[in-house]
Amino acid sequence: MKILLLRHGEAVPERAAGSDARRWLTKDGRDALRTVAAVAREQGVSLTQIYTSPLVRAVQTAELLAHGLGYTGEIIVHNPLNNAPIARILAPLEAHEDGDTVALVGHNPAMNTLAGFLSGRRHFPGYPPGGLCLVEGDPGAPATEFRWMINPKTGERVTRIRDLMIF
Repeated sequence: MKILLLRHGEAVPERAAGSDARRWLTKDGRDALRTVAAVAREQGVSLTQIYTSPLVRAVQTAELLAHGLGYTGEIIVHNPLNNAPIARILAPLEAHEDGDTVALVGHNPAMNTLAGFLSGRRHFPGYPPGGLCLVEGDPGAPATEFRWMINPKTGERVTRIRDLMIF
């Protein structure tokens, strides 16, 4: 299974939105996500399913990813993506096949922790807003294989975890 981990894009401050849950993406955040989706599309990414946190900025991020990759299926709101324990975040993946490509859209610290857990590391360096990471393998195994991460500021695809410090 291929698992895309996408941290929501840059969002307005909480004071502008009135609450953390209602924060929306900035123009720069939307533009960066369009770039990230275009690079993922160039890498041949085709989605089976998207799960997203219920927060506005995450739902908007999931919609931009879907549009950029030509995904027309349902975007499923998965409440645990709003920083629940890893086991709860990964639970829906049990219903998917080995050949599926599933996107999980959420927030830090969960995305950083999840990327570290899935790649078999205690610490996963750098996870900027709009960062998209691809890991491949069985999410129930001790570790999946890190494939790449796309830098939302530059559109660069980084293929070695040690090079993520540049984010």
